[in-house]
Amino acid sequence: MCSKTQFCFLNLRTYLIYLCCYLLIVVAAGSRTVNGLKCYCNPKECDVIRSLDCPGKGMMLWDPCKCCRICAKTLGETCGGPGEFSGQCESPLQCVIKLPISNGLGVCMGKLAPAEYENILKS
Repeated sequence: MCSKTQFCFLNLRTYLIYLCCYLLIVVAAGSRTVNGLKCYCNPKECDVIRSLDCPGKGMMLWDPCKCCRICAKTLGETCGGPGEFSGQCESPLQCVIKLPISNGLGVCMGKLAPAEYENILKS
């Protein structure tokens, strides 16, 4: 026969096992949402653009769905995000992510000193 303290310990252990399983399910479901971006491609709906229509160097890229040609982002424009749906930067610019929480969105920037990045990202 188990004492009351042993019974309580078993209940606590069971509770912790259920809690861990629940947290694993929540994390797995959350990661599927981020990775589950869907693309619906209809080339007839693509805007017809030329490199002359694009700002900056006139660089063109494929959209994240690899369906339509789009203009690359230029200095100071928003970029990145889940699946890079907010665009990619033209070369040699880099998409610098705003921290601490930004949903992966950043700003196209050239090579700067680390202190300059901090000042721009805080604004």
